[in-house]
Amino acid sequence: MKKQIILNGETFFYELSRKNVKNLNLRVKPDGTIFISASNRVTQEKIDSFLEEHADFILNALRRYEELEASKPKELEYKTGEKIKILGSERLIKIEEGAKNQVECDKEILALTVKNTQDFEMKKKTVEKWKRAQAELVVKEICEAMYPYFKLYVPEYPQIKFRKMVSRWGSCQPSTNILTFNTSLIEVPVSCIEYVVAHEFTHFLEANHSKSFYNKLERVMPDWKERRNILNNKKVK
Repeated sequence: MKKQIILNGETFFYELSRKNVKNLNLRVKPDGTIFISASNRVTQEKIDSFLEEHADFILNALRRYEELEASKPKELEYKTGEKIKILGSERLIKIEEGAKNQVECDKEILALTVKNTQDFEMKKKTVEKWKRAQAELVVKEICEAMYPYFKLYVPEYPQIKFRKMVSRWGSCQPSTNILTFNTSLIEVPVSCIEYVVAHEFTHFLEANHSKSFYNKLERVMPDWKERRNILNNKKVK
């Protein structure tokens, strides 16, 4: 049931659900929906009063979700002039038509050549394929450099896999000797990739994130906190 209320001079709509609940329950969802549940015994006047008392909470939650939404990277349209992050630095996208779908990238320009510059899916697929290949190249190189620090505890070099991950940069499976990394790592600075690799290798020694885990990680990478802080400002794609 949709209702409306004025909070701090602004009109807001909220969803009211009548349930067999003891207390009034208030939630503000990430999509901006204000949701409240109450039993049939609670009057509309009491519900409105409750919302007014919690106006600051509601408005702060809505503002926070708006800021999070605004901070999300915009979906690329793969047009000349757009910017894309590679290893932590922005590159200017330049679209060209050619006989072969390919990507060339330097410190400033990501040149995307495709057979049809109007084909969005073709452009996206070409860039994503290139990004995955670059991620594999960079991460494997860092894994090889990092392995000697863990060789005593991981006698057999692990199998390195890659895939798109929604909420993690990497994972470790000690039982199968497999490390898996998020292909989106190609977007973050090399120092952050090194941190993720060291972090996952340390899981061969400690399964959880205990104090012992971080002590062992610090022996290999004393500045891991600084690297993690930089990484935490990035979004998992």
